[in-house]
Amino acid sequence: MKPILIFTFFILFSQIDANPKTNLKPTFGGTYERLISNLPETFDPAFVTDADSSEVVAQLYSRLFRMGTNLKASPDIVRSWEISDDQKTYTFYLREKIRFHTILGDNFDSGSYTTKNRGRELSAYDVKFSFERVLSPKTKSPHMSTLLSGVKGVKEFQNKNKTHIEGIKVDDENTLIIELNAPTPSFLMELSSHALSIVAKEDIQANKNQMHLHPVGTGPFILEGFDIQKDLTLRANLDYFKGRPYLDAIHFTFQREKRLNSFKMFQNKKLHHIANIPRKELKESIKSKDYSFYEKPSLEIQYLAFNIHKKPFNKVKVRQAFNFAVNKEIIVKYILNNRGFIANSPLPPGILGYNKDLNPYPFDQKKAKKLLLEAGYHFDENGLVIDFPEIKLYVTGRKGSTNIIGRTIQSNLLDIGIEIKLVLQNWSKHYQSVDTDEASFFTMGWILDYADADNVLRYNFTCNNIQNHNNASKYCNPNVDQLIESARFTNNPKHREKFYLNAQKKIMQDAPWICLYHPTTYILSQKNVHGIELSSFGESEFNYHNIWLSNDKKEKKKP
Repeated sequence: MKPILIFTFFILFSQIDANPKTNLKPTFGGTYERLISNLPETFDPAFVTDADSSEVVAQLYSRLFRMGTNLKASPDIVRSWEISDDQKTYTFYLREKIRFHTILGDNFDSGSYTTKNRGRELSAYDVKFSFERVLSPKTKSPHMSTLLSGVKGVKEFQNKNKTHIEGIKVDDENTLIIELNAPTPSFLMELSSHALSIVAKEDIQANKNQMHLHPVGTGPFILEGFDIQKDLTLRANLDYFKGRPYLDAIHFTFQREKRLNSFKMFQNKKLHHIANIPRKELKESIKSKDYSFYEKPSLEIQYLAFNIHKKPFNKVKVRQAFNFAVNKEIIVKYILNNRGFIANSPLPPGILGYNKDLNPYPFDQKKAKKLLLEAGYHFDENGLVIDFPEIKLYVTGRKGSTNIIGRTIQSNLLDIGIEIKLVLQNWSKHYQSVDTDEASFFTMGWILDYADADNVLRYNFTCNNIQNHNNASKYCNPNVDQLIESARFTNNPKHREKFYLNAQKKIMQDAPWICLYHPTTYILSQKNVHGIELSSFGESEFNYHNIWLSNDKKEKKKP
């Protein structure tokens, strides 16, 4: 795909974001029906790494900031803030009268559960506690080495030389001061991470390792109960500091390995919206007057990763050859139905550092064969490689687009003589195979936590992030590390952009990934659903607080 077409596609879909117009006034009441894959892996924000958990955690907790639909940090519990002239000291003034949840639902042996904080008001001390908890080695959060690493005193705290982080200070009950080692342009966005949601110290200490059973926050919804095999219910927080939600409750049903037909459930009005629409039904559904369709370019990258320390992928020419051998255009055009566009680098459009002209690996089987020849492999008279070992491609899901994409890649590589065996797994098993180094070639995706190149490049391609499994390919290049660090602490946007572009060029040359595509994020909703504000982060930033349901009969009476 030509670069100009990619850019045009982005502009086009950035406009498909308006809510259907209605003359009806918002009303309170109703239970919102939603289908997710499984029971979220955790209710504890310190351990959130997946989209389903993020979607639920976002309803239970509050943060200093949330990511707005404009891709900027939007105040959540922060009333206002000041930044010092040297850009290193941030003073946050918190909203008052924000209360923690008092009573959780009935999914407990003794009936409802009264929280240990008993509904007290949130303070700056809770923010400090929550941040230090995520960064403490005792917590073992997967975000420990990535979030807030630029805050003064974090290294000393993590090395156990200090009991508290020097750069996080409480001035009074509603004033928090954070000092940085150097100016960090992405800092406010970083504070919007789900992992930095605010928790109550009393409940953390009382429940210790059972936060997955007793999630206590200050968010718009409260845990009502769950069945580990079936469903999860959240009820409205009537004391929410921004006003109670319109909805009475959200009911999450678990799909569990595609056993439930999500589209049929949606057609039968058992779901209020659906995100994963079968390819066959997608085109007709968009045209239908019975539904509302929302779409935006996503801040997501789908890719294939190599474990670059395992043969044969320890050779850069092999990784480069695979990049040339995969036909991404077929994937986008025929499998995604053009609901996405080819990824020419790890960064999605709309992010500082993205460059539409960077396209190092167009589909070119001749170049793929040439690189394999240079890597020491041999070919027969038909131009097929004859001595490449059979390898496995680990793919998530037994059905759906990822399976079809896996078979397409299998076919692409067979065209040059490389045999691929597909290993189809659920997400849990897939992560385990990657983390234990069982998988050397695997599908993966990354949805940005905040709208900055730092969240993609530093997390996935720096040496320090190998140990916490974010850097799944085990890629390490000190020169790339230096470029990413320079960009992180540079205020000049042009300089940052140059650092990020140079980092991407080196990464793409080293080829730890095959960047496949950036999907659009889209949903189909029932006509009686109002207030949807679709985010480029997808449903991980879905704002259920503003959603309301109208009466179907009233809708039909409208001329």
